[in-house]
Amino acid sequence: MTPVLGPTEARLILDLTGLPVLRLEHVLTRRVIAAIPPEHANYRPQTGARSAIELARHIVGAELRFLGGAADGTFADVRKIVDAVPDLSHLASLYETEFA
Repeated sequence: MTPVLGPTEARLILDLTGLPVLRLEHVLTRRVIAAIPPEHANYRPQTGARSAIELARHIVGAELRFLGGAADGTFADVRKIVDAVPDLSHLASLYETEFA
């Protein structure tokens, strides 16, 4: 029989592995968004590909949806919120605010 984790064990795993990884990933994602030059936000490497800002919105939206779903048990559609962000600086601000 497989042992079942209790709340204490689950919290220990979260504190030792999950949260440090999420914090590091958050820092790296912020750096990637900040590294996109605003004048290249609409750059597409080829026809049909997502632009830089569309890809950044997708990454932020997916992370916020996943974290929100893990926290409250519902996976809300955050596309309307993320797609309404007009530029990269506002996207970075939204990402920072929602992650906190």
